[in-house]
Amino acid sequence: MSTAIPRLLRRIAALLLLAVPVAAAAAVWTPYAGYIAGLKDDIAQQRTLKGRLGQIAAEEPDAVALERRSRVANEEGLFVGGDSEAIRNAKLQALLTELATQQGVQIRSLRNLTAEQRDGMKLIGAELQLFAPLEKLQKFLLSVEQARPVMMITSLYVTPIPAGIVGSAETKAGTLEARFNVAAAATQHKKEPQ
Repeated sequence: MSTAIPRLLRRIAALLLLAVPVAAAAAVWTPYAGYIAGLKDDIAQQRTLKGRLGQIAAEEPDAVALERRSRVANEEGLFVGGDSEAIRNAKLQALLTELATQQGVQIRSLRNLTAEQRDGMKLIGAELQLFAPLEKLQKFLLSVEQARPVMMITSLYVTPIPAGIVGSAETKAGTLEARFNVAAAATQHKKEPQ
């Protein structure tokens, strides 16, 4: 029995001698493994950020050119300008009223349409209903499409109306009623939602 205990102790001692260095190595390696994994994550994040910044830097000349073209278009009066959507809509209505007056066209109703985004451009609009003889209507529509800021006529509906009184307006023979929408590109300030 005396030989059995020392043999058992020798086995336990051998296991301890083997387990202690393995435990010590694991205790030393585990924090470093976590640190190395953290560094790998940081490197991956930095590479992703570098890629994004590289894309932004590559797109900067395009953005500068677009900004320059936008500024030139504003200076040439291609867009309806103003600090707010209400001001831009009022300017569009005033321009349409002025063109109608110049062409001798009677506007029966004029109202704003909801602004919308198309191909990255903000479009404002107005819906018009007016009475005019064919020649005056043609001149008015042409003056709208030739005016600055640039305006586009959409959804045009023309119907002949009988001579007499329609609503509160007196009409003559050959008078047409036209209903249509006018869209115009508007400047958009950076603080406005798109």
